[in-house]
Amino acid sequence: MPRSPRIEFPGAMYHVLARGDRREPIVLGDDDRWMFLRTLGEMAGRTGIRVHAYALMDNHYHLVIETPKANLVAGMAWFQTTYTRRFNVKNGLWGHLFGGRYKAIVVQHQEGDYYKQLVDYVHLNPVRAGMIAEGEGFDSMEWTSLREYRKPPS
Repeated sequence: MPRSPRIEFPGAMYHVLARGDRREPIVLGDDDRWMFLRTLGEMAGRTGIRVHAYALMDNHYHLVIETPKANLVAGMAWFQTTYTRRFNVKNGLWGHLFGGRYKAIVVQHQEGDYYKQLVDYVHLNPVRAGMIAEGEGFDSMEWTSLREYRKPPS
C-alpha cells in the first residue's frame, strides 16, 4: 500500500517527530546534540522553515515548525539525511538512524490554544522521560527551546 502524501501548504504549522531506528539513540553525547541543533539551524536557514519549539531526547525528537513555503518534505529530507550522514561519519557507523517515516501532524496556527498546548507538550517531554531530576528546574534541560521561551522580552 503506498504512503499517503504529505499535506504541504504555505504557512502550515506542524508537530514533527521521529524516533531512532529500533528506538535506538539518535545522539550518543553532547557533541551529537550540538550537531543535531546546528543541522536543524542549517535546515531552517536553507529553507526558510521556522522552528517554533524543539525537544531533543536520546532516541527521538519533537519539533514545532512552520513552513512559509510548501516545503516540509524537502526541508525534512535534507535535515534527516544530512544529520544521519554526519552522525554516522562522526561515530564510525553506517546505515539508517531514524526508524521509518517521520510523523508530521498539521496543527492550528500560533493563535490557537492547541498551539500553546503543543509547545508545552514538547517542552515537558524530558520531564516525562525522567531526564530532569527531582528538584531540578525546567531550565536545567539544555536540549529544548524552553529557555528561549522563558527569557524576558527584550
